[in-house]
Amino acid sequence: MTAYALVRDVAAEVLRLSGWSSPQRRLRGKLSIATFHRVLTAAERDEYPLPGLAVTPEELGVLFESLAERFTCTTLADAAERWARGDDPERPLLALTFDDGQLDNRTRALPVLSAHGLKATFFIVSGAAQTGESLWHDRIAFALRRGLQRDPGATRSLLSELSSDSLPETAGDASAIVERAKRQLASAELREAWIARLERAAGGSWRPAWDGMLRWDDVRALHAAGHEIGSHSHSHPLLPDCADAQLERELTHSKREIEREIGGTVSSFCYPNGDWEPRVLDAVKKAGYARAVTTAHGWNARGREMFALRRCDLSYVHCADRRGHFSPARLAWRLGRS
Repeated sequence: MTAYALVRDVAAEVLRLSGWSSPQRRLRGKLSIATFHRVLTAAERDEYPLPGLAVTPEELGVLFESLAERFTCTTLADAAERWARGDDPERPLLALTFDDGQLDNRTRALPVLSAHGLKATFFIVSGAAQTGESLWHDRIAFALRRGLQRDPGATRSLLSELSSDSLPETAGDASAIVERAKRQLASAELREAWIARLERAAGGSWRPAWDGMLRWDDVRALHAAGHEIGSHSHSHPLLPDCADAQLERELTHSKREIEREIGGTVSSFCYPNGDWEPRVLDAVKKAGYARAVTTAHGWNARGREMFALRRCDLSYVHCADRRGHFSPARLAWRLGRS
């Protein structure tokens, strides 16, 4: 137990007891949005190279139970429209969102949502729903682990291309390598070529049997169950890196594809990696969306730009105390931070 963890837990509890972090006090009249990504069993998460993106179904159930007691949980479209009308329920509005369109959103998250009677928004990468191919950050993560085992020399040589600095001892840290690739490989073409070389060093592309993307049948099933389907672009590029024509294709093609497949309207957009700039924001508006979410942390006060909405990334570790037990005080603290 560290002194920091103790101070953190005591502070969260003091704020809860004082009422400062109460959602009714901190978040009434505001739009809060919670972000999730992957929902994996404990064994699957142990095998996944980016475990910070995952919660287990059991952890998700604990989080949902606590959130439903304190918030009016719903989809992003429903929460945003109610908020825009001035709806201010006693339990503040909270949108539940899932990014990236992974298969576990249907196999693992959907049963937990159904058990708690909750609806959520799922942001889909339309190209991945068509082909089933993993998103590029997962391809890096899986290839990195196998490459360091199969051909460590070639793999480390590739990693050195991402920075002029010497490789950290944590060269196997997939999260750090993905972040380097995002920043150092300035285009989708460069990134794809580098990933292809990394996969060759790893002996080819690979993912575990439990891994996969939502396909169109899965997306339609989520829509039929009353959940919102939003767009996460067509190929999950970093949109500020896209030329204008490519940017338009990423936004409009994804929207039209999803609408055709589900037979409904797509009104919500999620910036891949949370990256945007004024040019990208204007393009999202022009493409016909009603709102867009970022990865910037915080809640949204009235007057907030509807195409730059903040969210709160949630995982169980964010809401557990120093002993690993779920802490409503820490959950309230995290959601209440601006």
